[in-house]
Amino acid sequence: MPVETNSAAKFRNLSRIARLIQDSHDPDELLVRLVEGVCLNSIWNFSSIQVLDQDSGKTIPIIRYNPFKTDTRAPPDSWDAADSPILSVVETGRPVVIRDAAEQDRYCGFRDDARQRGYHTVAFFPLKFPDRQGRALAFTVISHQIIDVDDEELAYLQCLADLADIAVRQMLRLAEEKEATGKSRQILRNLTTALAGSLNIGMSSGIFPLLGKLIPTRWFAIDLTTGSLLCDETTLGAEPSEALRQDLPALMRLARQSTSRKDSADVSFRLGSDEVRLRVQGLAIDGENVGALFLIAPEQVGAQEWVSVEAAHLALSTLILRNHMAFRSRSLVERRALQQLVSGSGDMTELLAEFRLLGITPEDPRRVLMMQASEGGLPGDMHSFILRKVEAMCGASLSLMEGNRLGLLVPEHPGLSDEKARAALLRQLQPAWHRPLSLTLSEPMTRLGDYADAWAGCRRVLDVGLAMKAEGWISGGKIGYFPRLMASLPETVAEAFLARTIEPLLDGGSEKGRTALLTLGTWLSTGRRLQETADQLGIHVSTLRYRLERFTERYGIDFEDSETCFDLEIAIRLYHLRHSYQKQ
Repeated sequence: MPVETNSAAKFRNLSRIARLIQDSHDPDELLVRLVEGVCLNSIWNFSSIQVLDQDSGKTIPIIRYNPFKTDTRAPPDSWDAADSPILSVVETGRPVVIRDAAEQDRYCGFRDDARQRGYHTVAFFPLKFPDRQGRALAFTVISHQIIDVDDEELAYLQCLADLADIAVRQMLRLAEEKEATGKSRQILRNLTTALAGSLNIGMSSGIFPLLGKLIPTRWFAIDLTTGSLLCDETTLGAEPSEALRQDLPALMRLARQSTSRKDSADVSFRLGSDEVRLRVQGLAIDGENVGALFLIAPEQVGAQEWVSVEAAHLALSTLILRNHMAFRSRSLVERRALQQLVSGSGDMTELLAEFRLLGITPEDPRRVLMMQASEGGLPGDMHSFILRKVEAMCGASLSLMEGNRLGLLVPEHPGLSDEKARAALLRQLQPAWHRPLSLTLSEPMTRLGDYADAWAGCRRVLDVGLAMKAEGWISGGKIGYFPRLMASLPETVAEAFLARTIEPLLDGGSEKGRTALLTLGTWLSTGRRLQETADQLGIHVSTLRYRLERFTERYGIDFEDSETCFDLEIAIRLYHLRHSYQKQ
């Protein structure tokens, strides 16, 4: 049936082809309808879609339509790209029209095929979208006649190619929207299940696989309220999980330094034998840092996938929130009871009843355990972590945060009297804070009325320890009136006093300096009695006299001046006091 070629007819034909294209369900069907439509509604006899396959160096027809085929010869399966107009069409992005393929010499393969199959005019148009394998496409129309392709016909065919491009873009956009909607629904389902699990005590660990579905890369988290690692070992791997547990102190420090997820930072971290990139996103509740979410290789998270990460962030915060709120409720009750107890102002009968309600039997032996950071104080958000670690060793305890100092009422436990056990407890507590910790412990008590004095005593011990730059466990037996007096001195005054009196004798901390200090300190402590001093030092009296004479000659010390000797004795005691507070 002849096809009308006037302008009005072309518009009608264009409308029919557009409807065919619009009714397509996917790009493959669209291409089929395009070649069918152009053959049935234009002057062109047959049409094809060809791909430029760069790997093989071929142009390959993937769709052909020839409703008026008169010969039985099969068309070529492919063409050499160098001998095909498709290469030029793809590279320039412009159409190519060959008026008579049978009588041109530029593309020999096309010429020979045109002569064998009897076609003449061929037009090639680039398509702006690739096939499913990402290869460039071209739209081809062929006529058995020689056609003078004018601007109107060229625009008509280009319009068909553009319609196909518009339709494919719309399909892709709808597909992306459908996929995004599906992902959003899945995120919502996973988040709902994760939130329900985070509030269900019996399902806490079961939410980690669900979080793995929300987070598109490997992950783990640190809960600062418990000092624990949160992860799904199935997706993270057993070996990396164990490596993270070994590096828990470093991870806790990173978690403590983390801020909100909006200000998240990337850090390098050695995970086993691999150096990985971590993105650290802080987990906070009411402005208090309670942990951090760590994303391994965050560059693998797509722009649209961060919504899913946000959902996981919310689920983790909710999981920690349950523990945090339970602790906060408990600490408020304990705070009121302990404040009355340690102030000595509470009614003992009422306190006794309140302690029993808290599950504490006052008649059982208990100690006061108090701690602080040697520099910078102890942050309040370490409270929960420290309490859990102490309770893991000693059992149910009461705690009270006073400023930057934490005091605990702990049950008597054999480990508290064991030096190795105390050192092990300190190693567990220290990772919570980057400053060295100082701790002190009272004697066991069984009467409520004794706790106020024990609490005050521990405060004094830590006050002096802080002034003496103490670290580790500090024995209250070291703290007498003299240490408290010395601790009240300003730092600059104490340093100037030591520099003026005994710094020359120390000789930079050498063995000679230590011998000089020991000799002089022993002599002054015996009331400057030569024989008693020599006996304590295990040397001859003449050796002692020689040492004292050398001190006078070298340092200009006048041992006949009682005020000078008093200053030296005070300085030596202050020096020994300070050096008795070394890291334990």
